[in-house]
Amino acid sequence: MSLVQEMYDQTAAEYRAADELHIKGDDYLRVRQVLTRISGSFPHPIDVLDLGCGAGRYFHCLTNVNSLLGVDISQRMLDAAQRPVKADEICTSNISLRCSDLMALRLPKDSLDFIYCVGVFGNGCDLTPSLVQNIFGWLRGGGKFFFDCFAEETFPEKVAQRKKLKAAIYSRLPNSLRQAWDRKTGWPPLFLNTPAKIQARLRGAGFDVESLQTVEALSPLGQVKKIECVAVAPR
Repeated sequence: MSLVQEMYDQTAAEYRAADELHIKGDDYLRVRQVLTRISGSFPHPIDVLDLGCGAGRYFHCLTNVNSLLGVDISQRMLDAAQRPVKADEICTSNISLRCSDLMALRLPKDSLDFIYCVGVFGNGCDLTPSLVQNIFGWLRGGGKFFFDCFAEETFPEKVAQRKKLKAAIYSRLPNSLRQAWDRKTGWPPLFLNTPAKIQARLRGAGFDVESLQTVEALSPLGQVKKIECVAVAPR
């Protein structure tokens, strides 16, 4: 078990309780508007994937849903997602939950219309070129991918450079050594990105970038800058 998985297993109840507070904040309102707009923009009911769904914080923000798959590394988070916040506002009962590391996730090609990943990329998980390629392959033509990630400008330049170096080393380690790193340091490294790097990875996989912005947001690290992006798989 990785340290990330262990930590989320141990704090699942606290995260579920925090969802009740999170839905009162500006960050939630901004994300909700995006999720509602995108899911409602399709001319047919859609198949949706929530990557890193946690306790199902954003399930109720979707509309026009045929099926919803929530994936998380923590089984206890998924147990909490059986009773998500604002459950009475969720528009579908066709919800499946799967425990998996995002990097190991395997899904059929051309099986989804909308994929979103909020609050995941940065804390021990990066939006790698291989993951972007997988996400592109899972989407049908015209499908959309919405996500956020930590912006490099969140941290002073020297601190950012050290974090980038640690992240580069970490990303090349086999899983057994990653777990040893996690336990020695107490937390895997932060992965920081720039708009240019994100656009290059998306376009390299075949995506068109519909929108990309840097926003101020709250996180477990405090007030940070995040990149928010919507990408489209061409028809």
